[in-house]
Amino acid sequence: MYKWLWVVVAVIIFLGCGLGFLYHAAMSPKRADADHAKQYAREHYNVKRIVSVSDFHGKTSYHVVKAYLNSKKKPVYIFIPDDKKKNNVTLVPVEDGYTKDEILKAFRTHVRYKQIISASLGMVSNTPAWEIVYKDDENHFVFSYYNFNNGDSLSDPIAIE
Repeated sequence: MYKWLWVVVAVIIFLGCGLGFLYHAAMSPKRADADHAKQYAREHYNVKRIVSVSDFHGKTSYHVVKAYLNSKKKPVYIFIPDDKKKNNVTLVPVEDGYTKDEILKAFRTHVRYKQIISASLGMVSNTPAWEIVYKDDENHFVFSYYNFNNGDSLSDPIAIE
């Protein structure tokens, strides 16, 4: 009886290690891209401290780096496109726009939804924007884009069944 218990424990440990290795291998390109964005921000913008890095996959993909610059005491967002030859890097002070909590509060007040899936900062048509993904009453996934600076809607919501 104890022999079978040890075999089961060994198989579980083996599978856990294998799944951990698989996850690590699958996530390494994402970590490498984030590291590249951090390095670019440090080299080109005299960054004192990086707070976070997030991805945005719209029509153009960006890495959004939230950082403190050596010359300023207030945080900034640095929008770094994957293709820097076609799109410009943009630097925007955090205080110039809506925070995630503020945009979600306004969204909850003005939009009917069933469930909010995510809210992320990105760039839409060269404008810093909040992308809010949610489910509507008919269970469609809906993408809405709001101007980072003033909260105005940038386009009609896009629904996917």
